[in-house]
Amino acid sequence: MLVISDIDAEDESVVMVSRNGMIKKTIAADFKNAKHSGVVAMGLSEDDVLVAARTVVREKKDKVDIVLATSLGSAIRFAESEIRAMGRTAQGVRGISLTGGDQVVGIALVDKKKKYILTVTESGFGKRSKLSEYGTTRRGGKGIITMKTGKKTGPVVGVRTITDDDEVMMISNKGMFLRMDAKDISVMGRNTQGVKLMNLKSGENLTGIAVLAERENGDDQ
Repeated sequence: MLVISDIDAEDESVVMVSRNGMIKKTIAADFKNAKHSGVVAMGLSEDDVLVAARTVVREKKDKVDIVLATSLGSAIRFAESEIRAMGRTAQGVRGISLTGGDQVVGIALVDKKKKYILTVTESGFGKRSKLSEYGTTRRGGKGIITMKTGKKTGPVVGVRTITDDDEVMMISNKGMFLRMDAKDISVMGRNTQGVKLMNLKSGENLTGIAVLAERENGDDQ
């Protein structure tokens, strides 16, 4: 589900990414008549599924970068401008090349306000890494390590770009929530496994994360 500020705005687009590493951008106005039975948003091959979608409002003076992350701990960063706008039914273009059964699990947007990328895993591990460690490259490459994963951590399940003032909410497959300040999450290098952020019971897995809007005037309500 996405909230679109102005569906008629020419500078607002929807960026979608699939499990197999395909990415596409469609002008938000193309979804203006998506009512009742809905419309096709992205063409997918039989073995592919939509993983995530984000809205992008691009200002002429400010560039936006995209980070795609995979379950086995890889990530790639490239300019949003590398993706041309396409029609709703298009499959898109290659965002990241995958090997060894890897799959895309999330997308994060980088702008001038963001300083860190938050990465979390199925077993409740996570960390912040400085965005300066993620060099911009061309889309379609194999990417670089964003998190060291293994049996202890489980696969990566989500990424977000954050600031020190953000709050993070994590949810498990058992319906448990954990809310914490982003500044309390350890800052660590890309090639590390992070630290335990959420204690999970047997059979419980972390399934998703969300970033709450940064608070104004120190208000923590």
